[in-house]
Amino acid sequence: APPPPPQQPQQPPQQPHHHAYDDVRVRVTNAERSNNYTVYFLELRHRSTVWRCAHRFSALHALHAHLAKAYPRTPLPTFPAKKLFGSQTKDVVAARARKLEAYLQTLLHMRAIRDDDHFTRVL
Repeated sequence: APPPPPQQPQQPPQQPHHHAYDDVRVRVTNAERSNNYTVYFLELRHRSTVWRCAHRFSALHALHAHLAKAYPRTPLPTFPAKKLFGSQTKDVVAARARKLEAYLQTLLHMRAIRDDDHFTRVL
């Protein structure tokens, strides 16, 4: 009888393409209210590296406006609403911080957005 055919080495299962940004986590660590505006403190973490920055809500809103204009065919996540009245209350600031965190985390997973120069300068 002929010898059995040689066994093919088993291929490892294909992993989905992995990007360094997939491991980046963003958190809003604090929000400080002043008379006319709120500053949100952001922390971005990639493995053992941590970046921190702080931005006024209006600067983050301006980033959203830039992205919407630069990428009109890309569906962006919903940006937290601006409120004319009550936007400085503790509850509104806390809720907005949670929504900003989710918004920014979603953007980090969007290749076109995370590679945008303006986005990377802000974050």
